[in-house]
Amino acid sequence: MARWLDHDKAHVKQLAMRKYNLTNRDVLAHAILTEAKAPCIRARVIGGPPRYSKYVIRVFLLTEGGVRQFAVDLDFGTGAIGNEQRAAFHYGALASASVVELGVRLDDRHQPGGAAEETPPAKSRVNGKAGDALVLGRMFQLALMNNQLITVRVENFDAGLIDRIKEDHRHLLELALDVAGINGALRILESVAAEGRDWIERERHRRDRRLRIYQAGVDPRNALPAA
Repeated sequence: MARWLDHDKAHVKQLAMRKYNLTNRDVLAHAILTEAKAPCIRARVIGGPPRYSKYVIRVFLLTEGGVRQFAVDLDFGTGAIGNEQRAAFHYGALASASVVELGVRLDDRHQPGGAAEETPPAKSRVNGKAGDALVLGRMFQLALMNNQLITVRVENFDAGLIDRIKEDHRHLLELALDVAGINGALRILESVAAEGRDWIERERHRRDRRLRIYQAGVDPRNALPAA
C-alpha cells in the first residue's frame, strides 16, 4: 500500500507540474502532504501507519517565482482524482510553518465532544481528572501574511487504533507525521518562512554542493560544510 500511495503522490506531483507548465529544472524543492478525506475507511497493521480509502494530496512546488500549491482528492481504491485546487504565493507572503496539537481540556466548562483547541494542551489525559487535556491529533499549519491558513491534520493514535502493550504511541505519531509528509514539509517551509526570497539563493548553493559531492563520489557524511 505504501508503494501504491508513493506512485499516486508522484503522479499528482507530475500533474501539478503540467498544470503550472513547469519542468524538473524549474522546481528548486517540493513537498507532498497527505491527509485523510472524510468520510473514509481507515485501517492499519501493528507497527504501521494508518491507511485510508480516500486522501487529500497537497503538493507544494518551490520555484524561482514563488510557491505553487496544488491539491486533489484521491480515491485510493480506484486511483480516481478530483476536486482540483490551485493557489500560488510569493516567498514574502509566507509567515510561518508549524505543527500544533489539537485537543480538548477536561474541566467543568469543557467536556469531551466539544470543539478542538488549536493551542497545545497542558498535558495529555491520563486519568480524566478535571484540568487534564485529551490530545486528539496534530495539525500542520502554513500561515500566510494575509491571515490565510493552510492546514493538514494527522489523527491521534489513542482513538482505538493502537495496541497499548505492543506499540509506542509516540513512535507511531512520528511515523504518521513522516508518512503524511509533514516532517519533510516543515523543514523546507520553515526555512522559506525564515529566509524569505533569500532561500532561493541558499537552496541553489546547497543543490550545487550536493551535485559536486555526487560527481566527485564523496560520501556526504565526510564532506566539509559549505563556506
